[in-house]
Amino acid sequence: MRPIYMGRVVNTYPVSDFEMERISSLNAQVTTRCSVATLLLGLAANFLSNSIFSTSLTPAGVLATYYIAPLLLAGAGGYGIAAFIAWRNRASEWKKIKAESSPVQSMAASRPLIAPPPN
Repeated sequence: MRPIYMGRVVNTYPVSDFEMERISSLNAQVTTRCSVATLLLGLAANFLSNSIFSTSLTPAGVLATYYIAPLLLAGAGGYGIAAFIAWRNRASEWKKIKAESSPVQSMAASRPLIAPPPN
Protein backbone atom coordinates (compact mmCIF):
# COMPACT_ATOMS: atom_id res chain seq x y z
CA MET A 1 0.00 0.00 0.00
CA ARG A 2 1.48 3.33 -1.03
CA PRO A 3 -0.32 6.55 -0.10
CA ILE A 4 -0.55 9.05 -2.90
CA TYR A 5 -1.38 12.04 -0.69
CA MET A 6 1.97 12.14 1.11
CA GLY A 7 4.62 14.60 0.03
CA ARG A 8 4.84 18.30 -0.57
CA VAL A 9 6.24 20.79 -3.02
CA VAL A 10 9.10 22.84 -1.60
CA ASN A 11 10.30 26.06 -3.21
CA THR A 12 13.82 27.12 -2.38
CA TYR A 13 15.18 30.59 -3.06
CA PRO A 14 18.88 31.37 -3.15
CA VAL A 15 19.52 34.15 -0.64
CA SER A 16 22.94 35.69 -0.16
CA ASP A 17 24.40 36.44 3.24
CA PHE A 18 23.99 40.17 2.66
CA GLU A 19 20.30 39.79 1.79
CA MET A 20 19.65 37.57 4.80
CA GLU A 21 21.44 40.04 7.05
CA ARG A 22 19.35 42.91 5.65
CA ILE A 23 16.09 41.00 6.13
CA SER A 24 17.07 40.06 9.68
CA SER A 25 17.97 43.67 10.43
CA LEU A 26 14.63 44.88 9.07
CA ASN A 27 12.80 42.26 11.16
CA ALA A 28 14.58 43.52 14.27
CA GLN A 29 13.80 47.13 13.36
CA VAL A 30 10.09 46.40 12.90
CA THR A 31 9.91 44.58 16.24
CA THR A 32 11.85 47.24 18.14
CA ARG A 33 10.00 50.19 16.65
CA CYS A 34 6.59 48.62 17.27
CA SER A 35 7.58 47.88 20.86
CA VAL A 36 8.75 51.44 21.50
CA ALA A 37 5.63 52.86 19.83
CA THR A 38 3.44 50.70 22.05
CA LEU A 39 5.38 51.75 25.16
CA LEU A 40 5.05 55.45 24.35
CA LEU A 41 1.36 55.07 23.51
CA GLY A 42 0.73 53.26 26.80
CA LEU A 43 2.54 55.94 28.81
CA ALA A 44 0.57 58.71 27.10
CA ALA A 45 -2.70 56.87 27.67
CA ASN A 46 -1.76 56.40 31.32
CA PHE A 47 -1.09 60.11 31.82
CA LEU A 48 -4.30 61.09 30.06
CA SER A 49 -6.48 58.54 31.85
CA ASN A 50 -5.10 59.61 35.23
CA SER A 51 -5.98 63.22 34.47
CA ILE A 52 -9.53 62.27 33.49
CA PHE A 53 -10.29 60.72 36.88
CA SER A 54 -8.57 63.43 38.92
CA THR A 55 -10.51 66.39 40.33
CA SER A 56 -7.50 68.68 40.62
CA LEU A 57 -4.11 68.22 39.03
CA THR A 58 -0.82 68.91 40.74
CA PRO A 59 1.75 70.97 38.83
CA ALA A 60 3.47 67.72 37.79
CA GLY A 61 0.11 66.39 36.61
CA VAL A 62 -0.51 69.48 34.51
CA LEU A 63 2.96 69.15 33.00
CA ALA A 64 2.44 65.45 32.26
CA THR A 65 -1.08 65.91 30.87
CA TYR A 66 -0.65 68.99 28.72
CA TYR A 67 2.97 68.74 27.59
CA ILE A 68 4.46 65.29 28.05
CA ALA A 69 1.47 63.19 26.92
CA PRO A 70 1.18 64.93 23.51
CA LEU A 71 4.93 64.52 22.99
CA LEU A 72 4.63 60.84 23.83
CA LEU A 73 1.73 60.49 21.37
CA ALA A 74 3.79 62.20 18.67
CA GLY A 75 6.73 59.92 19.42
CA ALA A 76 4.49 56.86 19.26
CA GLY A 77 3.21 58.01 15.88
CA GLY A 78 6.75 58.58 14.64
CA TYR A 79 7.92 55.15 15.76
CA GLY A 80 4.80 53.61 14.20
CA ILE A 81 5.54 55.26 10.87
CA ALA A 82 9.18 54.16 11.08
CA ALA A 83 8.06 50.58 11.81
CA PHE A 84 5.75 50.68 8.78
CA ILE A 85 8.60 51.90 6.56
CA ALA A 86 10.89 49.11 7.78
CA TRP A 87 8.10 46.57 7.24
CA ARG A 88 7.54 47.86 3.70
CA ASN A 89 11.28 47.71 2.95
CA ARG A 90 11.41 44.11 4.21
CA ALA A 91 8.46 43.16 1.99
CA SER A 92 10.06 44.78 -1.06
CA GLU A 93 13.32 42.94 -0.33
CA TRP A 94 11.45 39.62 -0.39
CA LYS A 95 9.65 40.63 -3.61
CA LYS A 96 13.00 41.43 -5.21
CA ILE A 97 14.45 38.07 -4.16
CA LYS A 98 11.42 36.19 -5.50
CA ALA A 99 11.44 38.16 -8.76
CA GLU A 100 15.15 37.53 -9.41
CA SER A 101 15.02 33.84 -8.46
CA SER A 102 13.71 30.89 -10.33
CA PRO A 103 12.55 28.53 -7.58
CA VAL A 104 13.59 24.91 -7.70
CA GLN A 105 10.55 22.74 -7.14
CA SER A 106 11.08 19.30 -5.76
CA MET A 107 8.61 16.70 -4.66
CA ALA A 108 9.33 14.92 -1.41
CA ALA A 109 9.16 11.20 -1.88
CA SER A 110 6.27 9.48 -0.19
CA ARG A 111 6.98 6.56 2.10
CA PRO A 112 4.73 3.60 2.58
CA LEU A 113 2.77 3.57 5.82
CA ILE A 114 2.52 -0.21 5.80
CA ALA A 115 5.39 -2.50 4.97
CA PRO A 116 4.85 -4.52 1.83
CA PRO A 117 3.98 -8.18 2.42
CA PRO A 118 6.92 -10.59 2.27
CA ASN A 119 7.33 -12.57 -0.93
